[in-house]
Amino acid sequence: MQPDGSGVTRLTTSPASDYSPVWSPDSSFIAFSSGGDINVVRPDGSDLRRITTGPATEEFPAWSPDGTALVFELEISGNRDVFTINLDGTGLRQLTDGPGRDASPAWSPDGSRIIFESPAEGGLDIFAIRPDGSGLVNLTSSAGADTTPVWSPSGRNIAFVSDRDGNPEVYAMNADGTGVIRLTDDVGADRGPVWRPAQ
Repeated sequence: MQPDGSGVTRLTTSPASDYSPVWSPDSSFIAFSSGGDINVVRPDGSDLRRITTGPATEEFPAWSPDGTALVFELEISGNRDVFTINLDGTGLRQLTDGPGRDASPAWSPDGSRIIFESPAEGGLDIFAIRPDGSGLVNLTSSAGADTTPVWSPSGRNIAFVSDRDGNPEVYAMNADGTGVIRLTDDVGADRGPVWRPAQ
């Protein structure tokens, strides 16, 4: 729809739940989860494509900065890992294979790294990995749950949510995990940080 709420257009008619829509970098497609698969569709509802077709649950897609690939979560038998796939459905690649839930993947603006949350000693940490599956780095190591990381437009910083101080708050850090700062201090749970677009 338009920013003022007008022009609402229905894009999907699936009997399954369609959720987690995300725009491609050039706004030519919207990727989303539906019925355990990753799909894409044009903003006018045309050219609907199912990108993944496996028996597993595949959801929560995020775009590569050049719009040619997607990173997403894939769950088999209760274990969730991070995968990438090309927009044409080729090149499926598994990036993580640890126990537990590897989730909330996000591609860096320069395409060189993917960040995600993963179980670690004492809770959940933020990790980074290259798109070819190499170079895994643990960026946080708190006793709490560090989750839902998001890149700044420049790629120099990462915002995330953590309950390391007893309550879910928004934090930011440098892309290498240094310089962690707490941004919110609220009695409620602060979640879902989003960066302002580059000016």
